[in-house]
Amino acid sequence: AVLVDPSEVASIVAGLTAVLDDRALAARLRAAGPERASGFSWAATADATVAVYAEVLGRDLAPEAR
Repeated sequence: AVLVDPSEVASIVAGLTAVLDDRALAARLRAAGPERASGFSWAATADATVAVYAEVLGRDLAPEAR
């Protein structure tokens, strides 16, 4: 990833420009994308979402309680 300060337009422009102008960087990012994406799953996303709801509600929402 190319990290930018989301509150600074100049930082966003610099990040986009880096990817658009540097073919080697763009190629590395394209190659790394699928590997990074493989670390995510719908099940993990659902579990994390339930954990946030449980924290906000102040109670246990364990899988067996759903």
